[in-house]
Amino acid sequence: MELREIKELIIEAKESNATVLDLSCKKLTSLPPEISKLENLRTLYISCNQLTSLPPEISKLENLTELAISENQLTSLPPEIFKLKNLTSLYISNNQLTSLPPEISNLENLKTLYIYGNQLTPLPPELSRLENLKTLHISCNQLISLPPEISKLVKLRTLYISYKQLTPKQLTPLPPELSRLENLTELDISDNRLNSLPPGLSRLENLKKLNISGNLLTSLPPEISRLVNLRTLYISNNQLTSLPPEISKLENLTELEIYGNELTSLPTELSRLVNLKTLNISNNQLTSLPPEISRLVNLKTLYIYSNLLTSLPSEISRLENLKTLDISNNQLTSLPPEISKLRNLKRFYIYGNQLTSLPPEISKLENLETLLIHRNILTSLPPEISKLVKLKALDISVNELTLLPPELSRLENLKILNISVNKLTSLPPEIFKLKNLIELDISSNQLTSLPPEISRLENLTSLNMSCNQLTSLPPEISKLKNLTSLDISDNQLTSLPPEISKLKNLTSLNISCNQLTSLPPEILELGLDIKWKYHFLQKGISLEGNPLENPPIEIVKKGRETVINYFMSLEYGKSNH
Repeated sequence: MELREIKELIIEAKESNATVLDLSCKKLTSLPPEISKLENLRTLYISCNQLTSLPPEISKLENLTELAISENQLTSLPPEIFKLKNLTSLYISNNQLTSLPPEISNLENLKTLYIYGNQLTPLPPELSRLENLKTLHISCNQLISLPPEISKLVKLRTLYISYKQLTPKQLTPLPPELSRLENLTELDISDNRLNSLPPGLSRLENLKKLNISGNLLTSLPPEISRLVNLRTLYISNNQLTSLPPEISKLENLTELEIYGNELTSLPTELSRLVNLKTLNISNNQLTSLPPEISRLVNLKTLYIYSNLLTSLPSEISRLENLKTLDISNNQLTSLPPEISKLRNLKRFYIYGNQLTSLPPEISKLENLETLLIHRNILTSLPPEISKLVKLKALDISVNELTLLPPELSRLENLKILNISVNKLTSLPPEIFKLKNLIELDISSNQLTSLPPEISRLENLTSLNMSCNQLTSLPPEISKLKNLTSLDISDNQLTSLPPEISKLKNLTSLNISCNQLTSLPPEILELGLDIKWKYHFLQKGISLEGNPLENPPIEIVKKGRETVINYFMSLEYGKSNH
């Protein structure tokens, strides 16, 4: 936006006595001095620009309470900002600040300060004079320590000091003085290099959310049990080998994440956390679950993926409020029939195990919407799967299936079906009754033909039939009017039906690696670019790996216009005979 346009916006704001002005994301390199005329302004947003400085006149906005200048290119803060005594919120994140001036202490009414994503190395002790500060976000800087004076911010309720990025400059110790911030309700010190927690942390009894993930912790102090008001505890991606039994005293916990550690077992005391709604114990080394887990009757989400489980306790059936259960990437060879009692389950992820069959009782999961059972060794599906009438997504790829049960056709609400990488030689005609299908993947099977009934899947937007043994396509494929992506690569097609030109919504057509010696001229009616080399993100028609003679490969490689000219020359030649 040009400076002239900015000045016009300022004039309009002046005339209307505006209290809010949003100049975010306007590609500004400077702010005109006329901004000072907006004496009624209380909120100014100038984030997401290219500002390297602010005009001194900004100090005249005496009624300003909120200033957002994040995502610019500021290397320092102008002294004039510190004259804005009525500021309660200041957002200066994602700039290039290396330090904060001591004058920041002048903003005595400040309640919210966001300065994450800069290059701050120390924090000035003067920051401690912001006695009204309630929220301080200083994550993703270059801090290796906190000043002891931070303890004077006694009204602080939210403190973020995480990194979220790899850098050698991360916090290694926490100052003991942190324990004096007794009004803290939320503390995020994740992604640092902490190898221990100060015992004084247990004094923060008002904490409701604590995030200590992504550190180097090998144990938790028993004193953590004093944080009785905790609702959320994240301790993932550390080096914990066990949990202290005292964790059971955190009776108000509703969310506990301990994934990415080295746990080999769970303490039975964990079962006392009866208010838990979300439990994530994935990416550990658990070989079993304690039966006592069944006492967590309020659980709605349970993630246990990527462990070493060989079985599930039948007691898991008592978790009747579960809506999401992820037990993928374990070593399960079977599911207990009692799993059928999880009647409220909507999302069930059991892929990446060693299941050879599914229990018929799975049919009782009547509220299931997503079932992912790929990467197992299933040789068949129970016909009872047809009773999962609310199912919207079913992935049974990468198994050993040779047949599909006709009963699959009763899954009338199915939108996504992936049966790729199996041993199917044909598709049951009944499958084409799934009229709500949007995505169908039947790639990497042993299909030699496609029945004309495929035309019934009128809502399909994506169809993948690659890596089969198809020698032809039925003309009826032209009725799939909503198709945007069609992949028929790596087959044995020798020709394409001219009717393919009727798929007017296609944006991607991959016919690479077939036996095509000629293209129907009608293919040009799709209006797509013609590409020789295939790229999965690329729109257009991909033809690589075909022995084309009409048009010749050399013509195809030059793209759509050259191909058009080629076919036109053929027509011209015919008309002259």
